[in-house]
Amino acid sequence: MKHIFKTQDISLKSLSLHPDNVRSGSGAGYSDEQIAPLAANIGACGLLQPMLVAPLPKGSDTQWGVLAGGRRLAALKMLAGDAAEKGFNVSMKVACRIVPESDAAQVTLSYSENALQLPMDALDRFEAFVAMQTRDHADVATIARIFAITERAVKEALRLGNIHGDIRQAHREGVLSLEALKAFDAHPDPVVQLAAFADLSDGTGGRIQPYAVNSYFRGRFVRVGEALGQVVLEGYKAAGGVITDDLIAENSVLEDSALIETVLHKVLSDAADVRCASLGLSWSDYLVQADYNVTSTYGRVYRSERELTPQEHAQADKMALRMEEIEGQYEVAENFDAEMTLRDEYDGLSDQIAELNSAYAAEDAGIGGVLAVWSGREITYLDGMVRPEDKVAVGHGGKSGNTAGVEATCVAVQDKWSDKLRSDMAHVRTRSVVLALAQSPELARDCGDFTLIRSVISANSYRNSNETTLRVEVGSRGPDVLAGSLKAIEEVFDTLSAGLEVEWLALDDETTSFAAFRALAPEARNKLYAFAMAQMLMPTLSTASRSVVRQVVEAEALPNLRDVWTPDEAYFGRLTKSALSAILSTDLAMAEQAVALEKSKKSEVVTYLGNLFAAPFATLTDDQRQRVGSWCPTAMQTVMIEAGEGGLVPDVDVPAEAMDSEVEQVAA
Repeated sequence: MKHIFKTQDISLKSLSLHPDNVRSGSGAGYSDEQIAPLAANIGACGLLQPMLVAPLPKGSDTQWGVLAGGRRLAALKMLAGDAAEKGFNVSMKVACRIVPESDAAQVTLSYSENALQLPMDALDRFEAFVAMQTRDHADVATIARIFAITERAVKEALRLGNIHGDIRQAHREGVLSLEALKAFDAHPDPVVQLAAFADLSDGTGGRIQPYAVNSYFRGRFVRVGEALGQVVLEGYKAAGGVITDDLIAENSVLEDSALIETVLHKVLSDAADVRCASLGLSWSDYLVQADYNVTSTYGRVYRSERELTPQEHAQADKMALRMEEIEGQYEVAENFDAEMTLRDEYDGLSDQIAELNSAYAAEDAGIGGVLAVWSGREITYLDGMVRPEDKVAVGHGGKSGNTAGVEATCVAVQDKWSDKLRSDMAHVRTRSVVLALAQSPELARDCGDFTLIRSVISANSYRNSNETTLRVEVGSRGPDVLAGSLKAIEEVFDTLSAGLEVEWLALDDETTSFAAFRALAPEARNKLYAFAMAQMLMPTLSTASRSVVRQVVEAEALPNLRDVWTPDEAYFGRLTKSALSAILSTDLAMAEQAVALEKSKKSEVVTYLGNLFAAPFATLTDDQRQRVGSWCPTAMQTVMIEAGEGGLVPDVDVPAEAMDSEVEQVAA
């Protein structure tokens, strides 16, 4: 059945919804909220498609009934009723296609136009918005007006439409879900998005889950709108930090992770100083993350009641009266937001009255301080904290009756690490050993042969069918973000890796690949073996190692960890100020400098130590210079050591020639 319809201009007041229109009974899609976007579009672009109409029976209110285009009719009537819309009124002519009275298939025609339309998918819409901006030169405000949506909705669509083309194509091919595609807008730079897509596609065939994309970006970048971004933003900008702008300002990305950490340290230090001064306490410090292993070593003092001055009495009475007023207003609050505003004011006044009525006793204020702690979402304060070294003094005759948990500790302050710091220290230590062992082929072969042979003949070896399979695990490279000495270690390790002969690995045929490996020169095979064996070492601290063989290998490969690793600001910044002072006064015999820096901010002490270890000062004594040159946390050292008249010595029998040659190799 083929229809050819004549087009005719009909006045708007002569049109109404036809009884045979398939939507006439339900009314679905005809609310003002649903019609408004269409009306806005017609107001900006005009009526793009004529309505399909048929004559109505005599006696009807109007002459013509709309079989297809009822929402367009409603939108035109909305525009005609809006005095602000020029050119739209009930007498205006509207383009219509006429269905003859002789055609009996009016319902079929109405259903055909409504049912067989194919709506655009999400990606089509996103890309269409980008095309409007680039080819039609429409700005965000114009697009928002045409489609009666918010400017933010337009920006969100533009961000998604600008995701790298390869990623969008993966979605079209059905490899990447829409939610995973959207997750890539976490960074506004398509080049960064593509790099992330490549990293995440490795081994997955491109079938990437949304949570994997979110996790990838969360671990590498900080957005302006995130809690951390808001805390460091002002200082980050002042320091000239790079920001990649996004259409939506709060989604702009702070690119310099090292600067973010530096600024966070300063923000916490300054916040702790301000809080300390306001409470009248004697010291301040900060932690970049909550760490019970650290805070549990502290004691605490508390505020006690105090007499108010006449002025303070008047101030407290005024606040109490306001609190009574709030109680009355709370009962008649109009909505939840109003209730919460009143509650916040009430709680604030209550806290102020409590602060007026209490204070730290002089003896408590003399040892108490403030720890500013970054919780990951906000800065929290631990007030009245007593440092471990001050707890001992209080326990031997201090006057304060409020100090809790007073006990002496025999463990060095700098050895009280958080689990995360211990893990990272273990990685630094082990990667240092890995770098040295990878350059010690004969030693690595001795260790490897022993490990492999023992694995084969041991009763606990893993057996699969009639074959013996040696299960080997590659050690972790450590933190995702490399900085300081660890970065230098990994760069040398990568250079070492690039020099290996690995062409035989790329051969498809296993027999040919094995033959090519056997044909390698002994030196090339030894280097490959050393590299592979070194990669098997798992991160440990010296106190955690239970293998005598591992201890011997570490001590012979790298007798002095400082030949590879140098403590720097990135490391010292993760210790508490008390630990830094202990290192200066006790380990480095620089008590005068420790006293001079006692009132300094932690960040200043960190900078002082970083500079000291980078280039020992000319003013140091020979003893101090030797201590700086050899200092290393006990748990990171590769040999068990003890202090003696001759300095630090290994407790394993390592041939002097072997020690000298290994150190020379690492230094080279």
